[in-house]
Amino acid sequence: MLILAQNRLIFNTNNNIINTNRKAGVGNLNYNELKVARIRRALTSKDIAEKLNWTPAVYSYKENGVRRISVEEAQKIAEVLKLSPAEILLIFFDINVNANGNFSLQQTE
Repeated sequence: MLILAQNRLIFNTNNNIINTNRKAGVGNLNYNELKVARIRRALTSKDIAEKLNWTPAVYSYKENGVRRISVEEAQKIAEVLKLSPAEILLIFFDINVNANGNFSLQQTE
């Protein structure tokens, strides 16, 4: 379980996001990394859309940033792609590392 209390990002033992402080959707997420994660798993956008019970067009719009991805949708995408906690952080959060190796974590707006 990974817990980042200040940002309220909590993963359960299955690496699913179970709590965040977001009220709306995920904004400027790293769309390229989302696409890379899908391609690394040899899945098409149509494959993901079917697993999410979405149309291929809806998934494509969300993966390409045309439509907003809600926190709940982000969790479903993470589950379908079986994203690791590191991938979830990379795709859905901004991570800032300073020269001392300390980092701050912010959800993308």
